[in-house]
Amino acid sequence: MAASRWAARYTEVDDALAALRGTTVLSNVGQELPDDLEDAYRFILRDFERYAEHRYMLFGYTGMQWRVADRPRMVALHRRLDAEWAVRYRATPAHSGRH
Repeated sequence: MAASRWAARYTEVDDALAALRGTTVLSNVGQELPDDLEDAYRFILRDFERYAEHRYMLFGYTGMQWRVADRPRMVALHRRLDAEWAVRYRATPAHSGRH
């Protein structure tokens, strides 16, 4: 079956970062997270590790399967990741106060 001409194309994150290694190109990485929030945590930690070498990397995530009822668990995930970021990169998490 032929792929739809509307189908999204993608490049594996590690392949893209390998191509950018040694440059100062800003890379914006968007990924869909796994359903399980613990898996999502580990998934995002991988990007934290990538950031150590690629300081011009932005990353954003979506979870199409998440619902409003999941909000408290997502907020907890964000806070856990904020704390991990602060430890790794000695940064103070900026909270908007909306959580």
